[in-house]
Amino acid sequence: MKKTVALLLSLIMCLSLALTSCSSTPAANSPSGSPNATSDGKDTTKDDKVYELIYSTINGTNSAMYQNVDAPLMRAIEKASNGRIKFVEYLGGTLAASGEGHNAVLDGTCDVTFDAPAWYSGVFPLSILLEQGLGFASGEALSWVYYDLIHEYKAPEYDDLVVLAPMCSGPRALVSNKPVKTLKDWSGLQIRTNSSMAAVVKAWGGTPVTMGTSEVYEALQNHLVDGGIFSYESMTGSKYYEVCNYITDLSMLQATVCIYMSKEKYNSLPADLQKIITDTSYDFFVSTSSKFYSNYTDQGMETAEKANSNIEWIKLDDATRDEWTKALSGLTDSYVDSLDSMGIDGKAALKWINDKYQHYVELYPAK
Repeated sequence: MKKTVALLLSLIMCLSLALTSCSSTPAANSPSGSPNATSDGKDTTKDDKVYELIYSTINGTNSAMYQNVDAPLMRAIEKASNGRIKFVEYLGGTLAASGEGHNAVLDGTCDVTFDAPAWYSGVFPLSILLEQGLGFASGEALSWVYYDLIHEYKAPEYDDLVVLAPMCSGPRALVSNKPVKTLKDWSGLQIRTNSSMAAVVKAWGGTPVTMGTSEVYEALQNHLVDGGIFSYESMTGSKYYEVCNYITDLSMLQATVCIYMSKEKYNSLPADLQKIITDTSYDFFVSTSSKFYSNYTDQGMETAEKANSNIEWIKLDDATRDEWTKALSGLTDSYVDSLDSMGIDGKAALKWINDKYQHYVELYPAK
């Protein structure tokens, strides 16, 4: 009898302990029951850490590019992240000068940079294909082609990068001390240009001259060079129209620039911040950066004409424009062949670009 009572008491005690243990277990739907939560219910898949991204650009505070693209994009990303991303800015090339941004991003000197493929030789071969004399006049349409070249065509030159704002310049401009209205007018001219435009100047009969951006204004003023090829935005910001009386519209030429970051740095960020950067940059591309240059042709000329009453804006008629474009066809063919030597099907890439442009120019015609 005593053994039976003892056994019953033991069973009652075990049952009591089991019930007590069950009552202290958190409910399945409780935040504190999540494997990623702390005792106060906070989800640890997100953190409150502020991630500083070093941003390097050659653009200064007063430049149109900085005021309308660089700064608004950074502020949009900071706002979308609720302050968890903070940009530390180095402007005016103080951290990385023209042609140094690519290495600076890859070696960690900066995390994000404003850059131009034309500043490098052999680094961005497919992007430079967009800069050949293809006769494209709409900067907005070609910006979309550039976007697709990166994300759809998957140009391998961007494998280590995450591009936030790809942009094409729209028509370029020859700012000169002498009127240039025909191919013959190029003969003997000393023209300041970058490496990708040097062959273009030669094909048209001029002599390309390389010099730093800071030297151009004085060189034009003192007739050390006869002119230079620029985007309307950079021409306006640098005020070359103050010392030159002629601007020839080169609507067959485009240039590419972009804002990008290191893929390694991007991958080191929490997944939700990666998505914020990607989504915010795309929205900004659609609303702003893809349109930036196309809005500057008329705006740039209006600024120039107000500052210099002697300025003459030379717009080529269709026949002359076609003649100048045809003069560049050999350069394009040669460049396409050079892509083949890099293991890139140049003809296929050119056809893809032409087809894409014809699609987008219907949506975003030249202004």
